[in-house]
This record gives sequence, structure tokens and C-alpha cells, in this order.
Amino acid sequence: MVSGASGDVGDLGYLLPTVQFGFSGIKGRIHSSEFEITDEENVYLHTAKIVMKTVYDLLSCPQLQVKNKDFSERKEFYLKNWLYKEQE
Repeated sequence: MVSGASGDVGDLGYLLPTVQFGFSGIKGRIHSSEFEITDEENVYLHTAKIVMKTVYDLLSCPQLQVKNKDFSERKEFYLKNWLYKEQE
């Protein structure tokens, strides 16, 4: 199912390394009355394990951590040219 939903991950991804997880075990559109959890074990347990293991790996393995050397410059450019840019 394709949804027209969007988030702020694209904006954050311009400034910082990001990851966006998607999981199965649901059906229907998120944030709608048709949304339903179809596999509780997958949704609650497996999803939590995957996210926590990822966090653990990133915190305990410095070689996995990406250093964003130009964060300040990218943030300044983003704020000046995108976020606060006047509408034409």
C-alpha cells in the first residue's frame, strides 16, 4: 500500500545521517480508522528488539558512527535558503 503521508526525515537527512524504519504486521493506513495491528509479536517485540539493537550497535561501536564534519555550514545554509526562504 502506498500512502501520501510524509514526515520530517527528509529535512533531518539533509543535516544529519538518518534512518527510517518500516515494519510489517499492520494493515490499513496509519492514522486512519482502518489501521489495524495484525501481528502483535512482530509489531511490539521484534520491532523493539531491532530498534534497540541498532541503538546499542551505534553507541558501542564508534566505527559505525558517522561524523558530520560540516553540520554547522549545512544547518546555516538550510535555515537561510530553505526553511526561512520567502515564498515567491
